[in-house]
Amino acid sequence: MRLREFASLPSSLLERLSQSGTRRPVRFPSLAGAALAVLLAGALSQRGMAQAADAAEFRALPNHVPSWASDENFLEAVPAEQPMAALTLVLARHPDREQAFQKLLVDQQDPASPEFHLWLTPSQIGERFGLPSDELNAIAGWLKDQGLHVDWVAPTGDMIGFSGRAGEVGQAFRTELRVYRVNGARRMSVASPPMLPAKLAPMVKAIRELHTVDDRPQTRVRLTRHPLNVPLRIRTVSAIRARPRSTFFAPPPSHRERMCCSWSRPRPAGASTTTLST
Repeated sequence: MRLREFASLPSSLLERLSQSGTRRPVRFPSLAGAALAVLLAGALSQRGMAQAADAAEFRALPNHVPSWASDENFLEAVPAEQPMAALTLVLARHPDREQAFQKLLVDQQDPASPEFHLWLTPSQIGERFGLPSDELNAIAGWLKDQGLHVDWVAPTGDMIGFSGRAGEVGQAFRTELRVYRVNGARRMSVASPPMLPAKLAPMVKAIRELHTVDDRPQTRVRLTRHPLNVPLRIRTVSAIRARPRSTFFAPPPSHRERMCCSWSRPRPAGASTTTLST
């Protein structure tokens, strides 16, 4: 039996064979028995080296397994053929580009800066601050090699949308998709942190939609009636008509990063505010 054939044996069997030799002396009646022991030791060494190399070639993405994805709540594995859509890789900008992008957000609100109110399109943001095209192509190519479908690449160069089947997604990221029962509801999540090749891991910040997100509003809106039993809609319109002359300011782009690309060209002078007359 060759070394490769020994390496393909189950780990439990290899460990039993190796431990049996430490409990009591083993006598080999022939040279073939001695060769068998050498092959067994080599197979264990090769298995350990392969596991060490595998750990060095891949890195785990933290903060992707929610606290409720535990063995106590485990219900079943997600079927391998179940389609997984709307998955997104959130990419990480280079540190120098991220610093320049944050500076742009500040300069867009500084009247003394030449970047003041100079809004950029998504494509312009991608060219100046996104990942280079060769890195985007490397990530997209790796997804395709795993049997996944690249649906879109954001023009800002910071996100890639992809889809595939549950089995392909789990195999690509070296994890398993499972179904859990939490407070009587079924939820889906990965059983372990997703893994990425070491050369691609620094380019990825997160993978969206790998677990169920329970979106609920933080506040509730309760419709009430006017004391004079006037419907809310009519009372609101009346209040707007009775409101004196007002000036409304557009929200500054620094509140959200995406606001910096809301306008495709600079606004003309004197158009920073809009006056409404009633």
